[in-house]
Amino acid sequence: MNINKWLSFEKISFMSISAETMYKVLQVFAWLIFVGLCIQAGGFLFNLVYVLFINAGGAANFWEGMDLSMLYDYEKGYFVVITGLMVLMAVLKAIIFFQIINGFMKKKFTLDRPFTGVMVEFISTTAFLSLAIGILARIGGKIVTHLQKQGLTLPDSKQLTIDGADVWIFMGVLLWLSVKIFRKGMELQAENDLIV
Repeated sequence: MNINKWLSFEKISFMSISAETMYKVLQVFAWLIFVGLCIQAGGFLFNLVYVLFINAGGAANFWEGMDLSMLYDYEKGYFVVITGLMVLMAVLKAIIFFQIINGFMKKKFTLDRPFTGVMVEFISTTAFLSLAIGILARIGGKIVTHLQKQGLTLPDSKQLTIDGADVWIFMGVLLWLSVKIFRKGMELQAENDLIV
């Protein structure tokens, strides 16, 4: 038995995959990400409440080994702001993926007529949410940098899940541009329907 032949993969043509198959694969990935973000947001919120009202020692192992005890001891207000931003950003990300799931479940995305009001509304809402996440990440990053300059030892913005401000803002701007393109596409599609 030739091991090289056994390990070799035939080339897969992405053009041969049907749109329905791609929708199902994307839907599965969207569900997985959505569930993960819901667990993360719920975990952050639970731990925030737990640390504030039940056991302040929980700040030492806030989430996945994240030690926020110095922040909690330094100023509870900053602790609430940082962890609140973590919760809010996870919730906004989950909402984006819920919208994607909802679009797939209700068959809002079609290749036959892509330029629809529903699609424009979906892209507009996603653009708004992306910009909001970017702005919150920027604020969170500035607060973390300020606190680190004060001498506090904190996890970095990536571990706190409040990173990527530039990426989220860039994505929001691109989505706003896509809204303009889709609105123009709706006009052209309406004109084409009148001609036919």
